[in-house]
Amino acid sequence: MDCNESEPCIWCCLDDEEKEAEKEVSQNKVDSVRNEKYEEGAAILESLKVEGLDAHNKSIDLVISTYKMIFDSDPEGLNPVETVHLKDSPFQDHFVIPIKISDASDSIPSYRNHTVEINITFRGKESGLKYWITVQFDAVWARLLSQRMEEIIQAEKACSSELFSTSPLSEFVEASELIKFNVSMDDHEGGWDHVCIEPGSGALWPGDDLVSLILCLRNDLMTCLDPEMYTIRHQMIRGSSLLSFLRGHSKISVPRLMAYNAAYRRIDELNRHDTAVRIVSNEFKEKFSNTDFPDGVSDIDKSDIFDWAKSQGNGEIDDINEDFDRLFE
Repeated sequence: MDCNESEPCIWCCLDDEEKEAEKEVSQNKVDSVRNEKYEEGAAILESLKVEGLDAHNKSIDLVISTYKMIFDSDPEGLNPVETVHLKDSPFQDHFVIPIKISDASDSIPSYRNHTVEINITFRGKESGLKYWITVQFDAVWARLLSQRMEEIIQAEKACSSELFSTSPLSEFVEASELIKFNVSMDDHEGGWDHVCIEPGSGALWPGDDLVSLILCLRNDLMTCLDPEMYTIRHQMIRGSSLLSFLRGHSKISVPRLMAYNAAYRRIDELNRHDTAVRIVSNEFKEKFSNTDFPDGVSDIDKSDIFDWAKSQGNGEIDDINEDFDRLFE
């Protein structure tokens, strides 16, 4: 019913103190539902733990803390992957979730029922692109590994580097393949594109690798400046981040978005195995760490930097650094 002077609504009949009390009750309801959503995802991640694999379980705790950090990181709702609608709430009828953890184990064929599969969905912080990581956890091999950990750790302590090129523990963990990843991202038609990407952190326990993968994709526009991130960088050059902007998911300025793509093209002009490309990459990272770049920043076209870098090949790093510093004197 519309509120008018002759028939005021219930809210208008309240005094200031009563209104504040109602707002607090409403906010408590929102916080409660939001916490339930978080706990649902945290419980799914907890299912990846195995008794007896303490180091693995700690790496899953790190995944959970990363999940919480992102879950709490978007109070203004700029990068949602899910909108939760609330009933009977006069002040806030919905809230958004920036990262979602869901159980996909029901989709696994029965002959692979020893595998736990979960989906992790979130958006790039600046790009607004949606990423979908499918995580497959082999619970059977994890339990078998946990049952023999005492023997493996004893061998680890006693092993001689002269006999083994790698440690027994790392070989058993790698052979078990406890966790596998599959990464997809928004495609140009509104569906999903598979992305061939590996975490590559060199961590022993795969939970640590999962954290590095999530953080890498969460900060995608910046990490695409890394020479080795060529797969996603090529997607950006094709226009993925621009289409995300057009869809209303990216909130950064057009000049900053265009500057990122210009930087990606410059990096791709260099050999990603040469020393020079790393220096150029680091210079761009420093520039883009300024959240105002390139708005209000003059002389952003430093084409001579890239002409110089391309000519250096595999020169000694100290010589390259000296020449590079002179460019900015």
